[in-house]
Parts: sequence; structure tokens; C-alpha cells
Amino acid sequence: MKTLELTSDVVFKSFMMSEATNNYKARLIHLITGIDEDQLKQAIYESNELKTSNKKDKIYKTDIIVKVKGNILNIEMNGQNYKGLQNKNTGYFNKLQGEQFDRGDSYLSIQKVIQINIDHFRRFNGNQFVYKFMMKEVEIGELETENLESYHLDLSYLKKRCYNKEDLTEIEKLCLLFVTEDINFLRGDPIMDDAIDELEKISSDEKIIGLYDAEKVQQKIVNTMILSAKLEGRETTQIEIATSLIQRGIDLETIAEATKLSIGELEKLKKDI
Repeated sequence: MKTLELTSDVVFKSFMMSEATNNYKARLIHLITGIDEDQLKQAIYESNELKTSNKKDKIYKTDIIVKVKGNILNIEMNGQNYKGLQNKNTGYFNKLQGEQFDRGDSYLSIQKVIQINIDHFRRFNGNQFVYKFMMKEVEIGELETENLESYHLDLSYLKKRCYNKEDLTEIEKLCLLFVTEDINFLRGDPIMDDAIDELEKISSDEKIIGLYDAEKVQQKIVNTMILSAKLEGRETTQIEIATSLIQRGIDLETIAEATKLSIGELEKLKKDI
């Protein structure tokens, strides 16, 4: 049986929303952020759209929202780098922060917002796996606020190190699940065993396999369009890609996943074609 790639949106969301992976997720998030592991085992996981204040607002589609005492986390699987990706992720980040001002009795009750980006590509020039960003003054390095944190995990860096398991840190060993095809050699730790069992279960689900295959086909179309545009000496836009996919009769939900445009934007585009 082929194990589906955990970097796929549909597989990632299924994996992260499963109760069977609670211990794995708690350990991973704890190692990234320092949040208490026992509290994380009781965290609430959601996969949905962020609320908007009115019907004209842009729809914000997130990967995974985690709610744990004093913290709200947004975990994003970034399968491919593209122009505007950081703007999209920053939009989710700010939306989670801004939502809190619409409820609660005082600004003192505001929870910390943490975004964890799992990047399936090289994004920064450092030679490390985990990057941490906070709002600091440039010259003296003093924090403006402790309520906003952003992390990036560089899977491309991990791929270069995965062949020598003994030299890896604990967080790197946990994340090997994202980058290696032979996941059974990772067995031996109860937390990892449960995670591997669940990934194998997901990989045998016919509905998930169908969605996974469809996702791969659409991504090939997107990649082909981007490459063709580069060969012609120009940049292709998400609008151009979406237009082509709509003309091919692809459903809007699938196009939204491929292009990161909202359903509202796609419906308007469809009417204009």
C-alpha cells in the first residue's frame, strides 16, 4: 500500500483533525512553541473558514486552528511557494488577532496568536529547521508585543538531514513523517507509532485517495501553466490559473485549494468569463 504524502492538503487536514494523532500533535507543538504538552493534549482542533464581519468580506480559508489555554494557533501546510503566499498567511494571522477585539470585555483578555507554517520548500537563507519571528525593534531588539509569534519549519532543510537519524533533534525526528517515503523505519516510539498507524489508515481510505489524486492532478495543471508562462518570459497570475481551471469545468472548491483564491472571488470570476 502506498502511503499518501502528509504534505498534501487533504491528507494533512485528515491527519491533524484525527484524535488518534493527539499525542503526536501535542509533542510537536510543544517542541515548537513551548506550550505545556499536557494542555495541548486537551486542545480543541478546528478546520474551517475564519468568520467575516459581512458578506462582502474576503473568505479566509485556514488549514488547522488549535485552541489551547491562553493561545490560538493557526497551522498552515504550505505545499508550494508562490507570489502572495506570505500575504495570505499574514492575513490569516491578523484575522485571528482582530477577531478577538470583537468579543471579550477588555484588551487584557486577548490571547496569544501563533502561526506555524510547515514549508515544503526553502524560504529563508539560514541553515536551520525552525525559524521563529516576533515583532521586535530593529536596533535594540526589544519586543513590541509577546502576543504574536510566527514559526516556519523548513522541510527542504530536513530532507538533507534525514539520512542520519541519530544526529537529528527530537522535533526533526517527529517531522520526518513529512519528508520520507519509508515511514516504518521511524517506528519505535509510541507517539510516532500511533501517528504512523493513523497515516496508514488515512492512506487506505478510498475517499481520501480520490481527493488526493484530484489534488495532484490540479497541481500538475497549475505547475504546467506556471512553467509555460516562465518559458514565455512572463509571470502567470492566480487569476489566469483560476480562469483556465474554470474553463476546464473544475469545481470551485478544488480551484480555491489550488489557487488560494476565495470561493467568492471565483464565483465573480466565473460570471465574468
